[in-house]
Amino acid sequence: MIQTLGAWLALWPTFLLAIFLIWGLGMPFVWLAGARGRLTWMCSPVVSAGLIAGAATALPAFGVSWGFKGLLLVWAGCLIAAVGAWGLFFRRSRWGRLRLPSTRTRTRWMDTFPGLVLGAGVIGLTVGRVIGDPENFAQRFDNIFHLNAIRYILDTGDASPLWIGTLVSGDTPPGFYPSGWHALVALLVSASSGVSIPAAVNVATILICGLVWAGGVVFLGQVVAGPRLVVGICSGIAAAAFSAFPLFFLEWGTLYPNLYGFSFMPAVMALTLVICGLTRVQLGPRRIALTLLLLSVPGLALVHPSALLFSALLMSIAGVFSLFRRYPGLDLRQKWVHAFAAVTIVLLFSLLWWKLRTPVADSSRHQGRVTMAQGFGEWLGNAPVGHAFALVVSFAVLWGGWKAWTLHRRVLVLWWAATGVMYVFTASFDPGLQQVIREILTGGFYTDQYRVAALTAITAVPLAILGLVSCFDAVTTWSTKIAVLLDWIRPAAVKALALTILAILTVGLTQIHVVQATAGKVTPFFRNTGDAEILTGDERAVLEKVGDLVPQGATIIVNPGTGAAFAYALADRRVTESAILNIPTEQEQVLRRSLDDIDSMPAVCQAVRSLQAYYVLDFGNGNTLNTTFANGYEGFEDLTSSDFQTLYQMGSARLLRIEGC
Repeated sequence: MIQTLGAWLALWPTFLLAIFLIWGLGMPFVWLAGARGRLTWMCSPVVSAGLIAGAATALPAFGVSWGFKGLLLVWAGCLIAAVGAWGLFFRRSRWGRLRLPSTRTRTRWMDTFPGLVLGAGVIGLTVGRVIGDPENFAQRFDNIFHLNAIRYILDTGDASPLWIGTLVSGDTPPGFYPSGWHALVALLVSASSGVSIPAAVNVATILICGLVWAGGVVFLGQVVAGPRLVVGICSGIAAAAFSAFPLFFLEWGTLYPNLYGFSFMPAVMALTLVICGLTRVQLGPRRIALTLLLLSVPGLALVHPSALLFSALLMSIAGVFSLFRRYPGLDLRQKWVHAFAAVTIVLLFSLLWWKLRTPVADSSRHQGRVTMAQGFGEWLGNAPVGHAFALVVSFAVLWGGWKAWTLHRRVLVLWWAATGVMYVFTASFDPGLQQVIREILTGGFYTDQYRVAALTAITAVPLAILGLVSCFDAVTTWSTKIAVLLDWIRPAAVKALALTILAILTVGLTQIHVVQATAGKVTPFFRNTGDAEILTGDERAVLEKVGDLVPQGATIIVNPGTGAAFAYALADRRVTESAILNIPTEQEQVLRRSLDDIDSMPAVCQAVRSLQAYYVLDFGNGNTLNTTFANGYEGFEDLTSSDFQTLYQMGSARLLRIEGC
């Protein structure tokens, strides 16, 4: 325990660098747009992500490698342009300022800071406990690609979303693959001396789950329920109370780009409410919120387009709701035309994302698993994909939904209901027309229950905040009345004590048997032990020797389904196939099918020489993940010929050198 804590503390320079990249890059632009005070750091992560991903996309066109120097060059250019625009247009106009109001004068930070510390602290400790040692990595299906993609960026100096797909596209043209998260982690590795790829990934994960997500939820809570200390605390509790986000993206996938993109959603929702005039409080001119939302678009699109798609859905619902509510005199036909246009835009964007995705993405479609009635129950009980029923959270959401409806904040209920419909159709397996509806509603999210379940948690958060605030207000009001009757106790002290006790109890009730149970399911995926999900202890031992026994520049023949492809990310040695969803080249196909026929098939040696792949990681011919995507490696069945020399062996796991070619 102490050793693990020391390992995390040793990463403090990487944490500081990550904080600068995630918040510092975007802050000047958010300030120039008109945000002030706490809003500058609440809105800056998505703008920073857009700058990183935009720079990664633009730099290859100028022949500049991906790294800190290239990023700062683009950042400085954008900042000069932004300052020029601010000096020419905004400074001389009545542009105004956008800031969170407060009932306090000198201690405005008290409305948000305690809640942020509470939410970020609980989430950070949970995620840190799941990860364990900072050198651990998720032994999951998608993580083979994600870790190798970071190494690929470091090797090629290109982090463009139009390039990164070449890692797995074989001889076919690469599609668009969102690389914003990979570009961020590659910067952490390249700029931090001695920091491994898994450690950099884990640093980014803790900051994204803790501060980015929790900060956005606190911002959303202040917009929905008003600027008060109790709202901030309830927002922090709500941010950490759902098992579906952020833990689902560590359990399933692991879906780091989705985690990064969806962590921006609370801030996007808050800005959308400000633009549509659906807030509890006035923050300032709506044009500033609109400017901030437009600045968010590059980050949402390039970190993961499904985040932009979900944002478009939320904005369309809020826009149509605001149209019908705020303009009762508008002709009914005009209102429906606007509503139809909004729906059409969302569907067209979904279709565009469907077409732009990498070719292997079409293989990752998911099927339903329950009936529609069961799916409805899972959504209502905040127990998606068969996880534990969340009694306290569900009560808070339902009570908050009632409060939102009666307080004329019904758009929050509509958001939650929309994601509920999406989840019910995604989780259920009923055939016929429902399958078509399922594709239309969630095709942009791979018809994946885990991804859509995360959306239900995101839209449930503001309702949970309203429900918790209502309960907290009732308890503190009664405690104050009791203090007045007793006369010898200060009401303010009793109120503070009641708020503290209630917060501790609520955190405990929302964590035990729900969030912590989910964390318990995720934890084994990050444990590099003998019974790990993909790699055995013997296989890890062999991988640790690869860097010593395989020369730099050599390529290793692997079956990625056994986890051997991790050699690229962990040992910095190229492998023939860098992910399970890999489109093999013609030479790789030969090695897949016939590697063990090396002495009787000349085509095998031709492929070996063509790929300069004279090394083999023999972890068997099966696949630990038990998925059909990793089948077809018959060539790994019998690597016992004299053409294969064993360089290192631990148990049945071996590192071989090909001598017969």
